[in-house]
Amino acid sequence: MRKTSAPSLSMSLWKNFSINDNDTCEDAAVSETASLGLSDSGTYNFTGTTSIFENDYNPTSGACSSTDSAGKDVAYQVELSDGAYVRATILEEGTNFDTSMYLIMGEGNCETDLIGDACLMGRDVSGNGGEEIFYRNNASDSGSQMLYFIVDGVDAEEQGEFAIQFEIGFLETPTNDLCNGEPETLTPVNGYLYYEGSFDFASEDHSPTGESDGCLDGDPAEGPDLAYTLELEPGYSANVRIMRGEEATYSFSPVIYGYLADQDCENDADSCLGANFLQRSRVRKRHGEYQTLTLIADTEDSLDWGPFVIEVLIVAMATPENDTCDMPTFISEAGVYNGTTQYATNYFTTPETGEHCTGQDIDGPDVSYMLLMPSGYYIDATLEGITATGNWNTSMYC
Repeated sequence: MRKTSAPSLSMSLWKNFSINDNDTCEDAAVSETASLGLSDSGTYNFTGTTSIFENDYNPTSGACSSTDSAGKDVAYQVELSDGAYVRATILEEGTNFDTSMYLIMGEGNCETDLIGDACLMGRDVSGNGGEEIFYRNNASDSGSQMLYFIVDGVDAEEQGEFAIQFEIGFLETPTNDLCNGEPETLTPVNGYLYYEGSFDFASEDHSPTGESDGCLDGDPAEGPDLAYTLELEPGYSANVRIMRGEEATYSFSPVIYGYLADQDCENDADSCLGANFLQRSRVRKRHGEYQTLTLIADTEDSLDWGPFVIEVLIVAMATPENDTCDMPTFISEAGVYNGTTQYATNYFTTPETGEHCTGQDIDGPDVSYMLLMPSGYYIDATLEGITATGNWNTSMYC
């Protein structure tokens, strides 16, 4: 667990309500300020108004380009040292117009011609208030960071009073931050688990690299992440998925991927089981042992934080009746036949003799079909492997 000394925080609010005096970040930063004395962690609530100010900022590029901000605006400044975080929230109670909020990083960047590229994130929730921005300074070599929070109206008609809350505190790294550290155990009850967590204090440790057929399919996983373990009993499989939590105040894309416990879980995509995956307990068929999975809950971008939900569904694997040629599925007429190899075994191995079946890759699970061919008839069979995410590589032989 990482905890630094007091994060040496300071914050100022410019509230001289005269146009062109503190209407912008740049003017406010050099004008006489009213210090709020935020030298330690805590929660601070303030009220303000945009009505007597002007519309100085309307980012059209960068991370804030999709945030509606054509209304009048005011600025808050927070100097955040390494090891601290700030959570700014425009409260619904006390706010009487449709607001938006965005975060600018870097002293001197809060200017009309620079604000787009310097914008780290923007929030725009429909209605009066509700926007939340969470930011943490966890770059140990960066020192303090100057942040500007802009409270804005979504259009020229939206202006008025607002209430804003700043929560400032220490970063405390979760114990399950690393897959090789102390992953948290997920324990389904009666085959089901609904788990709620948060990426807020996690660090960016895992980002699978390398070529993989089943990990993230090229999608990035460069954000904060957390590690979990899940144990499968022999004869069972796990269907695992992740989604944003109900309390999430903005849209971000969580992902989940996994490894067998005896494989490299650091950043190796080649041994990755796949995102939002269905993992069959193949070890059961060979050794009759329990199988432990290491799961990584991750996000796409380093600025993606917030609550998430992991759902786990444990189901018994039922071997299909046509798993071997002792009881194949009978094909009585021409048509389309749907099947699955999901819980089948690898009963058929590569033929060692014969002219036509040698050299095929058939090391996966398989199922069998049978038909009666009257004299004078022919068969034209086409096989296509289909999953929820696309086609998979199949083979067929007779």
